[in-house]
Amino acid sequence: MAKTATAIYTRTSTKTNLKGDSGNRQFRASLKALKAVQGKDYKGAKRVSECISGMLPLKDRKKLQSLLNGGFSHIYVESLRALGRKTSAIEEIYEEAKRTGTHIVVADLPPTLFSSTASPAENFQRRIMAAVQEFERDTIVYRLQEGLKAKAAKMKAAGLPGKVNGRKSYLEHQQGKNLSPKKLKALKQACLARKRGEFGWRVLATKASKILRLKVCVGKDAAVTLSKQLKI
Repeated sequence: MAKTATAIYTRTSTKTNLKGDSGNRQFRASLKALKAVQGKDYKGAKRVSECISGMLPLKDRKKLQSLLNGGFSHIYVESLRALGRKTSAIEEIYEEAKRTGTHIVVADLPPTLFSSTASPAENFQRRIMAAVQEFERDTIVYRLQEGLKAKAAKMKAAGLPGKVNGRKSYLEHQQGKNLSPKKLKALKQACLARKRGEFGWRVLATKASKILRLKVCVGKDAAVTLSKQLKI
């Protein structure tokens, strides 16, 4: 059966971002690119949104996988980060798109970069762009971790051990309430899963909040601090 349908794919790591401005921004950018290509022939597209870490391999991205294996000739996405956060993941998606005869269009990149007939130069450019965005993400995480480490050392030297940004971490508050071995084990397992690339910092923050039974979900920075304190 020939593929004729068109889809717009959006991805975020949290439900809040998916339903908020991030998901809508991705949709608007993809729709603009779609209309620019189809022009007067535009007949609409199926919108598919997925809340999942961009660090995961394609086999765990069920909705994207269903689009690639479905009757869609074109899948429009806002940017590389919507496809994935790792170079290897993006290449895996590209190869699967070639295999299934699906053309992926990244709104802010030349359309030929994801073409099944991409030249060696275009393949090289696609991999470089993916590597750059992975490097930028890793650099942000690294600087955040180093900043928290430096801040903690400074506070400790000032006689305020265990404080970051002027307050104790959520883990330390829980330890003061006799944190159970069961909760500690669950926190370590969640941090290890994040380290393996199963999900990102924001998902870790959500999982940690549930484990600690907090009334309000902690932020990404708190998740980074938690992982650092558990030495994971």
